[in-house]
Amino acid sequence: MDNTNVSVLAQLFPAAAVETLLFSVPLANRAFFQGLTVCNHGAADTFRVSISLQGAATTAKDYIFFDNPLGANNTLLVELDVTMGAKDAVRVVSTNGTCSFIMYGALV
Repeated sequence: MDNTNVSVLAQLFPAAAVETLLFSVPLANRAFFQGLTVCNHGAADTFRVSISLQGAATTAKDYIFFDNPLGANNTLLVELDVTMGAKDAVRVVSTNGTCSFIMYGALV
């Protein structure tokens, strides 16, 4: 994938301990999920990120991060190479509600 087409696909600062939809691929599209930034705005926290096919409910097999610790006022940048199909869903959880999420990629 040509990186010149990469842009912000979604941004979210979810409530504490609530699984929240970050991004869902629109019908008749694909998305290339190329990066994720998780920024902790406060005290130490843990976070989860899952990718569920066709928008199905999250199950254990969907997690790419599960209760991953992130220190106080730290940021994690992850490079990914995931092709997502129509209706595939990325969901996030910030246990203490101090993490924000930014998803980068391209919609085609």
